Amino acid sequence: MTMAWKQVKEHLGVAIHNFVHGTPYTMRLTVGEIVQILEECGDWYYGHSKFKGTFGIFPKSYIYILQQSKNMDCLIHEITNVLREWGHHWKHLYVIHSVHFRTMQQQILELIGYRSKILSGTLTVDELKDMKRLATARIDTGNQLLGMDMVVRDDQGNVLNPEETSTIQLYYHHETAAERIKKDN
Repeated sequence: MTMAWKQVKEHLGVAIHNFVHGTPYTMRLTVGEIVQILEECGDWYYGHSKFKGTFGIFPKSYIYILQQSKNMDCLIHEITNVLREWGHHWKHLYVIHSVHFRTMQQQILELIGYRSKILSGTLTVDELKDMKRLATARIDTGNQLLGMDMVVRDDQGNVLNPEETSTIQLYYHHETAAERIKKDN
């Protein structure tokens, strides 16, 4: 009985065990290596190493699937949009010689750094969570400094959908965010 390889939506995974096998179509893995999974068949994946560029098959049991795709894409998208929006405000602060110019410049540079680290793909899951927390806190304080609307988030930093969240929960998260911003300033 022959099994066929099935394409999968592109997943990222991280090797949780070293894998060395002598057959020609296998891919050598080291713990912590990031792989992009393209196909699956039975207990095997086919994909490539994000940094080495090598292709091959490797056991599913040696890979932890990163659940970051949609969530991190949203965060990267949010950071990018915030940087664009802040760029216009930052230029205006320069023109009017505002005392907040240097503060906003620092906020922008920190967000650019967070975005670069997230996009690098080299962070562990815990480091990614910390980076998300830092980035969302930076976005919230920057928006407050510019007098912009506050984005209401849950405990993990995800933007809350007002149509799926009760008014009381929105109020609670809004109050929590306002207190956190005051404490950070």
